[in-house]
Formats: sequence, C-alpha cells, structure tokens
Amino acid sequence: MRFIDSYSKQFRILRNIPSINISFFLMCVVLIASFILRLKSVWFGYPLQLHPDEPVLVNAAQRIYSSGDLNPNNFLYPSLNIYLQATLFHVVSGCSEIVGHPWLVQEIDYYICARILNVIFSTLTIYIVYEIGRRLLSVWTGLAAVCFISVSSLHVNNSYFATVDTSTAFWSSLTCLMAVMIYLEGCKRSLYVIGGVCAGLAIGCKYTAFPAFFPILVVHIYNVKYARCRLSENIFVSISSLTVAFIVSTPFAILDFNNFISYIVFQRNAYMGHPGAETATNTSFVQYFNFIIDGYGGLPLILALLGVVRLFIKNSSKALLLLSFPAALFILYGSFKVHFLRNVVPIIPFLSLLSGYAISSIAELKITPLSSSFKSFKYLTIMSAIFITLMCINKQVAVDLRVAKNNSIPDTRWVSMKWIRENIPSGVTINREAYTPPVEKLSQYIVKQLGLNAFKNNNYADYIILSSAVFLRYTEHAERYPTEAAAYKQFFDNHELLKEFIGDGVTTSGPTIRIYKTN
Repeated sequence: MRFIDSYSKQFRILRNIPSINISFFLMCVVLIASFILRLKSVWFGYPLQLHPDEPVLVNAAQRIYSSGDLNPNNFLYPSLNIYLQATLFHVVSGCSEIVGHPWLVQEIDYYICARILNVIFSTLTIYIVYEIGRRLLSVWTGLAAVCFISVSSLHVNNSYFATVDTSTAFWSSLTCLMAVMIYLEGCKRSLYVIGGVCAGLAIGCKYTAFPAFFPILVVHIYNVKYARCRLSENIFVSISSLTVAFIVSTPFAILDFNNFISYIVFQRNAYMGHPGAETATNTSFVQYFNFIIDGYGGLPLILALLGVVRLFIKNSSKALLLLSFPAALFILYGSFKVHFLRNVVPIIPFLSLLSGYAISSIAELKITPLSSSFKSFKYLTIMSAIFITLMCINKQVAVDLRVAKNNSIPDTRWVSMKWIRENIPSGVTINREAYTPPVEKLSQYIVKQLGLNAFKNNNYADYIILSSAVFLRYTEHAERYPTEAAAYKQFFDNHELLKEFIGDGVTTSGPTIRIYKTN
C-alpha cells in the first residue's frame, strides 16, 4: 500500500498539467530521437550506391535536373518522388554554388540528399500517427503509437533509402488524418478535397497505394448513414481531387501513355514471377505476416490485434476507419505469389495506432468499483502500461541499434572493390551479379552485369563476382529452383575461389562477396 501511495505523491503534480501538453512534449522527444536514429544510416554504403532500387528514382531525377526534360521515361514507379528529388537537387546545387563550391556535389551526394528527404517523410509520418491517435482515440493512444512506429525496424530500415514506400506511408497516413477530421468535424468540403489530394499523391508514389482512399469512403458512408451529408456530393469532389493530384504528380502517364502502359504490364508480370521472391503457392499472406512479425514485433502485433477487438466492440466506425487501408493493402499484396518486404511499410503506422490503443486501454483500466475509486490504482495501471510498452519495443530497439552499427562500418562491396582495384589487372573481363561491387566505375575493366537469373556456367569472363544476396536465393531453396541451384553448385566445385569477403558485423557488413578466377 505504501509503495502504491508513493507513486500517488510522485504523480500528484501532473493533476494540474493538461495531459496533452505532457504527451506533446514526450512525443517531441521521441520524434527527435527517431529522426536521429534514421539519419545516422543515410550514409549506408558510402561512397558507393549499393541499394538496387534507388537508381530507378535518383537517376531519373538527375536526368530531369540536368536536361530540363520532365518526362522521366521510366514508369516502374509514379513520378512524384522523382520530381521532388529533382527539385531538391536544384536546391542543393544552387546552395553549393552560392557558398562557392560548384563542384562539391558528387553523384553519391544526390543519393544522400534523396535519402534525407525520405528521413523527413518518415519522421513526419510519426507525427501524423500521433495526431490521428490523439484526435480519434485519446492523447495517450497517440503517444503510445509514436513509441511503436518510431522503433519498428521495418519502418526504420526503409526510412533512409531513396525508395517510394516511406513516402507512400506518409501520404496514406495523411489521408487517414483527413478522414479522421471529417469524422469529427462533419462534411467540410475542404477536408474532402485535401483528403482526395493526399490519396492521389499516395498513388503518385506507388500505384498500389489506391486503398489509401478507403478511409475517406468509410467516413463518407458514416456521414451519409447519419444524414450528415448527401450520398454523392462530397465524395465526388474528393475522387476528382484524387484524380487531379495523381495526374499532376505523374503527368506523363497521359502524355507518354504507351510507354506508361508498357511499364504497368511489366510490373504486373513482375508480380507473377520474380526469382528468389516467390512462394511455393499462388499467394504470399504467410510471408507478409512473417515480415510484419519480424519488422514490427510479435508482442506489438498481439497488442494491435487486441486493440482491433476492443475498438470494434467500443466503436466499430472508428475501427473500420483505421483498418480499411491496411487490411485492403495486405489482401492486395498477399494475393500475389511474389512478395517484397518493403510493401508492408505503409501498414506499420496503422498497426502502431492499434497497439497504442491497446496500451491506452490498459492505462485506463477499471476492474471493479472499488479499484476505480482507489486513487492510486490509476497510477498502477499507468506504470503497467509503460512497462508493457517498453517490454514490447525492447527487441525492435535492439534490432535498430544493430542495423545502425552495421550501416556505420565498411560494406563488403566497398572493401572488395578496393581489393579488386589493387589485385586484378586492368583490361580483363569481369561478369558480376547484382549486389556485388560496381567495378565498372573503376573504368579499367570490361564489365558485364548479370541479371538475377542470368547466371550460367558458361558465362565467359576472366573473373566472375558473385553475391550471397543472389546465390542464396537459389541454393537455399534448391527444391524450388533445382536448375539454378545445380548450376551454382557446379560452378563452385569447378572454379577457383580467388577471394571471399564476409560481413562479420564487426569490421564489415553486407553480403558475402566471392571473386572467382575462371581461366
């Protein structure tokens, strides 16, 4: 009893301070820490560009910046991120010239700038999650949700690459915030317009983000049901805003229509078959579920499921509002046999809100009339909620710190590239797989880049460079890829391994790089 009463005295000062001020201050602390955590890794691979998906956007942005031609000529992704990056490159180069260093900006620096832009998107998403939780559920739900998303390794590890999933999460979360404001404030047309624009910009980041509009639909149906607005009026305005926003963000989807359609067909085919990213069945729900467990955490996911149940019991409209986008996205991606970890990044903000709601419910728990009248009981529940939160995020924090450490030490591709320059003579022919050092940048070798499934035993070259990020896709799944696995095994047995670089997590990180001499 004395133990509990001591907490009552410690928390007495909080009674006269609005809870929103306390939570906002704590949220800002977490937000700053989250920004620093993500920013630390933007120099991943430096001075090499090593992420395979970044050049699609950054190279197109550089061409636009250099030539002034706004056609990206590449529609693997919509153009919003490309245009944002091109604008950023103009600003960075202009600032460089102003301070008198016109040659300071190197190619890798453009990648760093694009990555920092994504870190900003990621950090803003965390704040949006706080606002959604605070407005729709409770102040403490928003704060707890911030704790979960800020350390989710899936969200953190996709925040410092110049790819599209973090910005997709930002715009889809912002769309949901507009839906929340419509739910709370009624049929304000301006909110419908802004919500439609945000959903259109989400699609302008990634084509498959169209379910971002579903929260607007859900809240509109709610408004119509309770006679707060007409059936078609505002929703038509919102859909029109979405369409205009997408066209403005990706105008050459219309102006270069044939090229655009060819890339859409290519993307569809890519999800029908992609070496090393396929399931043995025609769906990938299990794989995406495992991705979420690894990148969000098993205990936080259990809390999110408990939050779903409690919210449905308490207010099904709010539950549908929060679930409509992530559930639709999960079903969409899970219906394909090809799966990519990064696809579920936009789901994390919504899982965080549901986990935060579960934690907030624990903090507000009232078991009996006696306990609810017992003043110190609420402080005990608050301490329990804090303890459960820390216990849930502990593993993800450890993963984040380990990855940040790995990103700060030399990558095996950088170390192996320096070794190649010093030990392999100029003028020889080198074939290299994906995820290997970009030796063509040395300009002293004849280099051929192999695709993911282009490896053959009879690929002629003086040297062949292989990466575990590729060959393990086949050798560890020989039952699914027997031909490719056999080809690798035969190659390993019949050729001289000249040098091997293994990322040990202490002195180097990254995939295992093997350099073979064929002659």
